Amino acid sequence: MASNHKRRKKKAISRKIWQYKAFWEIAHEESKYLLDSSALIAGVISENGAAHVLLQLGETENVSLKISEFVFNETTRSIGRKSPENLENVRERSRRQELSFFKTPT
Repeated sequence: MASNHKRRKKKAISRKIWQYKAFWEIAHEESKYLLDSSALIAGVISENGAAHVLLQLGETENVSLKISEFVFNETTRSIGRKSPENLENVRERSRRQELSFFKTPT
């Protein structure tokens, strides 16, 4: 039973490593990503997972992260209610120009 658990855990770790390698390879190309609220929340609150890696890639020159002003404001309010300890992290990312804003079409 324990060996089965170890195999599953090892497989999950290797899958995660593969995902991270794939994301880092993308960073060598000029890429643009449109973020929605769930990607921003997941990337800020969790230090694991694809959304967090995507935000880290936003710190490179080759990856541009875009989000609408409306979505950013709503997400900031939501994070302030649900996870206030991460609110400054979101604001800091926007100040460092990791996020590019666009006006929501009316």
